Amino acid sequence: MNQARKRTTMQKVLSMILVLVMLLSLMSMSAFTMATNETGASSSARNDFMRVFHLDCGRKYFRVAEIKSLIDTASAANYTHIELAVGNDSLRFLLDDMSVTVDGKTYASDDVKTQIHNGNVKYYDAGSVNELSQSDMDAIIAYAQSKNISIIPLINTPGHMDAILSAATSLTGVNCSAYDSVRTIDVANTTAVAFTQALLQKYINYFAGKGCGYFNMGADEYANDKTDGFAALIKDKKYGNFVSYVNAVAAQIVAAGMTPIAFNDGIYYNSNTSGGEFSKDIVVSYWTTGWTGYTPAPASFIADKGHKILNTNDAWYYVLADKVTAYTYKHAQNGVVNTPVTSVRGDKNGSVTPIGAMICFWCDDPKPEYNANEQGYVKGLMQTLSQKNSDYFTPVVPQVETAHRGQTLTVGNSSVLRLSTGLNAVWSVSDASVLSLGSVTRSAASTVTGNRVTVNALSRGTATVTAKADNGQSYSMDLTVAGEGDVQVDLTVGETWSTTVLRKNLSNQSNISNSTAKVDIVCKQQRFGEFATSMTKGTAYYIVNSEGKYLDANAEWVDDADNAAQWSWIYYNGLFNKAYYLDLNPKGNGTWLYCDNGHWTTETGGLSCSYFDGLTDGKLVSKDGDVLGTPITVGKEPIDVSTITITGRNVGTTDVQIDGTWYHIVVNDNLPSDPLTANSLTLEYMITTCHVHDYNSNSDRYEITSAEASNAAGVDVSTLAPANGYFRKNNSSRNPQMDATYWQSMRLDKYHKQADSGWGDSTGDGTTLTNVRYYTNSANKSAWQYQTTDGIWHYFRSGDQLVAYYLQKTEVTKDVTTYTKDWGVGIPSDGNGSNGQVALTFAVVYPDNTVLPSKENMYPGSTTIYNYEKTGRDIGIIMPKENEYYKISKITVTDGVRTRQDDDNKWYKDDSINWNMKTTQAGGIWYDETVVWDASYGTEPIVNGKISNIKWPAKNTGKLVLIYLSAVELETNLNVTYWDDDADTQIYKYQIVAKHQATDPEPNYKTALMDGKSCIGEAGPWMGKTAEDNGYLPDSAYVVNASGNQQTISKDIKQLDGVTGNYKSGIYEYRWAEISEDGKTLMLHYDRKDLKAKTYVVDFGLPVTIPVSAFGIEDASTIAQMSLLAGEQTLENTGKYGTAKINSDDKTVTYTLHNTLDSTAAISLFVKFANDPAEQPTVFSVNIIPATSVYYEDSFATFTNADGTNVVNKNQKNGYWTTVGEQDTTKQQVFEQLKSENSNVYGYDPAYANCSTFSMGSATKVTVDANTSKLGQVPAATFTFKGTGFDVISLTSNTSGTVMYTVTNSKGEKVKVGPCDTYYGYNGDAAGVTTDSAKALYQIPVIKVSGLDYDTYTVKIEVGYGSFFDHTDNDSYSFWLDAIRVYDPMGKNKDVYAQDGEGYPQYIKLHDALVADNVKTTLFIDGAAAADIAAYKNYGPNNEVYLATGQAITFTVPGDTNIASVQIGAKAPSGSAAQMVVTGDGNGLNQVLSTATEMYYEIGTAGGSFTITNVGDGILSLTNLKITFKNKPASVAALSAPTAEEQDAAVMSVRALFAEPEQTFEPEHFTAKWSRNVRKGGKATLTVKTSADVEAIHVDDVTIDSYKVRTERSGWGSSAKKVTYHVFTYTVTATATADYTICAVNADGAVSDPITARLTVRPSIRDWWHDIFGKWQH
Repeated sequence: MNQARKRTTMQKVLSMILVLVMLLSLMSMSAFTMATNETGASSSARNDFMRVFHLDCGRKYFRVAEIKSLIDTASAANYTHIELAVGNDSLRFLLDDMSVTVDGKTYASDDVKTQIHNGNVKYYDAGSVNELSQSDMDAIIAYAQSKNISIIPLINTPGHMDAILSAATSLTGVNCSAYDSVRTIDVANTTAVAFTQALLQKYINYFAGKGCGYFNMGADEYANDKTDGFAALIKDKKYGNFVSYVNAVAAQIVAAGMTPIAFNDGIYYNSNTSGGEFSKDIVVSYWTTGWTGYTPAPASFIADKGHKILNTNDAWYYVLADKVTAYTYKHAQNGVVNTPVTSVRGDKNGSVTPIGAMICFWCDDPKPEYNANEQGYVKGLMQTLSQKNSDYFTPVVPQVETAHRGQTLTVGNSSVLRLSTGLNAVWSVSDASVLSLGSVTRSAASTVTGNRVTVNALSRGTATVTAKADNGQSYSMDLTVAGEGDVQVDLTVGETWSTTVLRKNLSNQSNISNSTAKVDIVCKQQRFGEFATSMTKGTAYYIVNSEGKYLDANAEWVDDADNAAQWSWIYYNGLFNKAYYLDLNPKGNGTWLYCDNGHWTTETGGLSCSYFDGLTDGKLVSKDGDVLGTPITVGKEPIDVSTITITGRNVGTTDVQIDGTWYHIVVNDNLPSDPLTANSLTLEYMITTCHVHDYNSNSDRYEITSAEASNAAGVDVSTLAPANGYFRKNNSSRNPQMDATYWQSMRLDKYHKQADSGWGDSTGDGTTLTNVRYYTNSANKSAWQYQTTDGIWHYFRSGDQLVAYYLQKTEVTKDVTTYTKDWGVGIPSDGNGSNGQVALTFAVVYPDNTVLPSKENMYPGSTTIYNYEKTGRDIGIIMPKENEYYKISKITVTDGVRTRQDDDNKWYKDDSINWNMKTTQAGGIWYDETVVWDASYGTEPIVNGKISNIKWPAKNTGKLVLIYLSAVELETNLNVTYWDDDADTQIYKYQIVAKHQATDPEPNYKTALMDGKSCIGEAGPWMGKTAEDNGYLPDSAYVVNASGNQQTISKDIKQLDGVTGNYKSGIYEYRWAEISEDGKTLMLHYDRKDLKAKTYVVDFGLPVTIPVSAFGIEDASTIAQMSLLAGEQTLENTGKYGTAKINSDDKTVTYTLHNTLDSTAAISLFVKFANDPAEQPTVFSVNIIPATSVYYEDSFATFTNADGTNVVNKNQKNGYWTTVGEQDTTKQQVFEQLKSENSNVYGYDPAYANCSTFSMGSATKVTVDANTSKLGQVPAATFTFKGTGFDVISLTSNTSGTVMYTVTNSKGEKVKVGPCDTYYGYNGDAAGVTTDSAKALYQIPVIKVSGLDYDTYTVKIEVGYGSFFDHTDNDSYSFWLDAIRVYDPMGKNKDVYAQDGEGYPQYIKLHDALVADNVKTTLFIDGAAAADIAAYKNYGPNNEVYLATGQAITFTVPGDTNIASVQIGAKAPSGSAAQMVVTGDGNGLNQVLSTATEMYYEIGTAGGSFTITNVGDGILSLTNLKITFKNKPASVAALSAPTAEEQDAAVMSVRALFAEPEQTFEPEHFTAKWSRNVRKGGKATLTVKTSADVEAIHVDDVTIDSYKVRTERSGWGSSAKKVTYHVFTYTVTATATADYTICAVNADGAVSDPITARLTVRPSIRDWWHDIFGKWQH
């Protein structure tokens, strides 16, 4: 009775609501628009939420009236759909036309109907009527549409189809059953499948024509009546057939414009993916997580595969008249009351957001009557579910919905739209260029009438499709069309998506972000190779993720391949697994990769690892479904790698274009798979691993409730954490309290939680946040979110931690307060040292680049010592705070190394650190720093060592943090102004924050400028004086600033950060300084330097590159424009000797000689500087002069062929000059200034160091024979020079012959004429010759003319054939012109060269001195005794001395204090390297020669005896001995005969070079260690442990040869072995801390390299007591 009364009241209420809905339906659609509630579900989202009632009208026959009654109830309770399960075991709806064609045979409609009817009756005979007719269904659908209810048909296949299976088998004569089931077809049976799909197509077409939007294909409980269902399919490898069947039916449904639905249990059963992928068009009706022996996939797994979920929770199931099984009325009542419509079976953390809910009324036993009680039960359950979820069961408003593709289409694709209630409408589109319309069966039209419409995507854009329905209302939907090839990005708010683009720099893409999505693009240079397309056993790969980061050996993602690991692909053939795994060891069993729910770690020597089959879509996916990344090979050269990261900001859809690719971004607010849903959130207070306690409450945490954080803005976490607190090291009460200041709050994931002990500091591992909130999304699901500094909200994940981090205040800087997270130790002043291995030093940099403390005072003054970690310790968090005096412009870090390298874990006050320094563009020396923060970052000044990867690389290293300051403008500050007197303008200005108290008079320079302890401001002695005067403003002048530091004033404007343009160029210099009348300004005056041209010397004909510094410009970046001529900009200019060309890219000038240089070549450079007030350019110059001799390539000669032409080509015939070899045109000579301490000697340049054959790789050659003269004339080469002599450089071989040369002076007079036979035939036998061309010698001075008057000369070399000169027996010979050398091009005895130590050169031809018959001034020493001096008389052109391996010459240069340098001309002419060793009175030169080019090498700077030996494999050629003088010598230099003692010494030195090398010794084991805790006056013992090959040791000057033998076991298990050691001891009385040197000696007396051991001595008890007592006394 009570139950009936309740229903009657409810019906009245619902009737009133229905009337209201009908009235509202006459209003405009805008009346239904509601604002979105940010913390709840929006009205539109709730209207989208499907509310479905399922009626099992397949097992049991329901009359039309009964179904209409349920439609009334559904409509009144705001349901959107009724699912009619007409095909479930039985098929109780028959179409008018049931004919089907299968395998080419058509079965008549009546035959099919009869067989279906027979099957229905066999299952359960309902009486006179067992099926609904087509007219019945027409009436039902029309009635439902009138009630705003949509019909979803369900015809279950391939299971639960008893009647259809029976009909299929009877009609086709084929057994269509699977496993002898009476209800399931065999999906591997083609006839069974064809019959079923043909029959389904009839029903699909019917319901699609009626405007239905969904069609449920069932697909559950496969052959459960006979087997264990899907498990049997998988076992029999037929699961793939099932997947194919389901996808095929889904395709039939989609093609008809409807959305397919299937129950969940068959979809990825047991999370198995072996059968392939199911169509993502399928909406999965999720009803069960299974039971014993039956394990469907979790809803989250299916959702992650891309399927929408219809929540069909069996908590709401009711089975007709069931009082025994699980689905009783009581069960259903409990379910509709207590289980919300968003609660999906098994989804405990609420990660799955369903698109709707379906309550099911089943008739497992169709025999019980559907009486009034049963009707009341069912309708009551429907109403209760609606009432309990009223937020979702809102009045139904018809709306446009898509069949299967959502609201985004791709060009060329189509979709079907319909009204949710199946109403007919007239359809139109707003932009026909984006979308075209067509009915399901008609072609495109401007409007379409029907209950659905096909939309075809034509072009990228957005268009609105409008449906004007039969009820007079209009409904619309916006559709977005993406282009083919567009990238689809689906995100949850706060979620990120990344992709990597190789070989492109996309950093120029900007302003891409919008209110829906944030887009970040980072480009960097990386070594990035090729992606692997398959994996090869035993091969090692790098692993890279979508952000372009690499996996290192600790399974952490790093930025570049240099810090990454290579992982080997190892096959595992185990008992339970046969698969691949990844290992650092190429042989396996080393360090494995292991994954825990997407988080990767390493496992060394353990039993766990993740297994792989291979690549999935190019990525490594573990068997558990975890995506590791992509395997690649890494290239040698870095390439551009751009990483695109997209973050969802707000719910919506947007498109962005990046480098021609469109990204279609859809952002929703779905919960992640593992949200944090608790009712409270704990905020912990911590500094590294220590808890911070509130001073007031003593608490170390705060509980944030969902109630206080449920608003849209959430709660600001910084207001919840105390601003200040205290902590104790190691959380131990035994340690004193230390103050801590709030820094920021962070979210840490479950893998990086902040530990409260040990080394587990996670400060750098979290995500910084500002606010948190308890958010309810559009699906009415609630979870915790955090807001990052960019304003984007992100979901917390289950297991995340919320931490408020604190920092501690330090005293490392005075001007600003610096906070850090780590605590180290200072350096004690008592000499005992401080434990730790690495140093962190701080200093500030003022605006004039003054550094305090200065470099020499940084250690130990502002240094803290820390322990070092083997994995690499980072410098932690460093946060200097700006204050009322100073702003911070940037922070940098510089590396350094402890001067004393020691394994001792202590740093002492007498230690020091060598900081890495560099030369700046302006030519100064500065710290080789890396900027880690600057003001452009837009954040507070901070350094995060972990995020920025700033780590100490090893023990005994340091990090220097430089904090750059700028003063806050204050009236009490003192001004420093730099003034340009030439332009009468200010160059730069900054302020010094002077020390000042409120009651003090304002500071001024007259009282504040100090030098030492004296004030030099008031009428100082420096006032008005210039740098040339005594007493000008001293560099040591300073002002005591507000921090108490002595702040000096820099005069070097080039080093000032704020100075630009010409002032940084180095052309300005300090002149004088003054103080303003009010004492507030110190003005430093500058003017341009007197720019004198510098002189540079060239000794080769190669081009030179002239840096602007050579012109006197110290910073090239200050140049705005350069020109070689005044007026219009000229970038190239040719003069008398060569061409100058400006290289704009690097701001240099290249000068290339075209003619031989015999005077000064002046190059002018007209420069305009950036921000230069001068209108006219500044003119700079350099002068280039030739050296005392200059070496030119063959290109400086002119060549004439036998026919009179001057063309030189490759591969010419006889009589024509041809180029042999490949000339190296990239080489340039070193540009060296006159009077430069670092210059090479004249005649040496590293550009020629490797010319092992032809000079610069090529020469010009001509071959002549008897027919050459017939061509008209003799081939000739001509060159002109000015000087006193020349060499012609050529190749000599067994194919070279005789040439004639003529030397003509400026008057046309022939001053020298002669032949030169260039044939080379020496083979070590004075009488013999060889025809072995391999004996050819390169770059030989075949013609050498000296002693000419200083004049201009023309040299002509003619190559004519004469049989008398033909040594080859080939009737032809050749000549090669390779290079020429000119002597004294500016005249003899030019004193300018004395500035380089190259004055007044005199040359002695060693060949002539060696073979002279009279006085023997040069002696030959043959270590091999295989050749004699006479042989050299027959040796080639007779201009050089040739030394084979082991051969030497010795000579004596008479002593003369006027000698500046003794040099030898040398080369390796045979193509193999020689090695020249100089002994005697020289400089001990040991030079490897790999060049055939004659160059000069200094062997001494005074007279004496010199021995030159060849110890290399190739021939050593010696040409001239060059002696230079400080002043003009009075006589010609000559060699003197060596004395007997000098000869003996020379022979001994040669023998020493070839003696056996001295024995060296390196012990296998060698360590030394002093005893510990040694006090002054006590005994200290040194223990030295060595391997058994050591027989004695030296400790400083003491030898110890007694030892004890010790045996130890080394290694583990079967591989262990015994090792024998010798242990030596040495005892002394300790006096002071000192280092001792120890060497090991073996049985042969060989001594090892020394090692050092430090003895640390503590004060004696007496000294310690006196020290304490003395302090107490005073």
